[in-house]
Amino acid sequence: GSFFGCKKLSSFTIPTTVRFVTDGSFWDTKRYQDCCASATDYIIMDNCLFGLTTSAQNNLKDIVVPQGVRVIASSAFGSGNFETATLSDTVRVIGDSAFASSTIKSITIPPNSVKTIGSGAFRRSELVDVNIPEGVESIGDEAFYECDNLKSVIIAGTVKDIGARCFAESDYVESILMKEGVENIGASAFERTGYQGGYRWGDSVRIDLPSTLKSIGESAFNWAGYKWVSPYVADIAKWCEIA
Repeated sequence: GSFFGCKKLSSFTIPTTVRFVTDGSFWDTKRYQDCCASATDYIIMDNCLFGLTTSAQNNLKDIVVPQGVRVIASSAFGSGNFETATLSDTVRVIGDSAFASSTIKSITIPPNSVKTIGSGAFRRSELVDVNIPEGVESIGDEAFYECDNLKSVIIAGTVKDIGARCFAESDYVESILMKEGVENIGASAFERTGYQGGYRWGDSVRIDLPSTLKSIGESAFNWAGYKWVSPYVADIAKWCEIA
């Protein structure tokens, strides 16, 4: 809470270069309170979306992030009760825990918009399918950790780094496609993904790995239930270089 409790702070500007806004950064400032009082559904200051108004939290089932928003602040929609989210093409950052523990089932991210998905952004949410489009460059640690409803994942080639434990413990994933361009997979990124409690271990998930991979972190696929599909499988020497 960088400015939390600065009750007289009524004027400031959040520049467009800001990449992250932490939970509670401006709570209890006069300007934040004024925004809450005048907002209809979304609490927005400058280019940052901080969350929903009280009435919207109770009634809004489909999130539509307005044009002009560049940053979805950390925990903005955390633990929210809604079905879908559609982001505008101006959004560049999905903050840490932005949709964590929410009931969201699907999200639409326009291509060549979002660049960063923060740590724990969708942790323990109810997403079913994840299509990370072109333009996204990094996915934070535990971004999709323990998403038990998750079935399929597509990761665009613009993503260079997949964070530690990113999809770990998402037990019922059936397919993962990483497109050409992905370079680094973090430690335990897919640990126990598709594990299904061990009932179909080793035979439940199809995963396609790109030839562009440069590193695979420790325990990245530990206890995961996969049918491997990779250009490296036939080239053990090359596989050992990156694993």
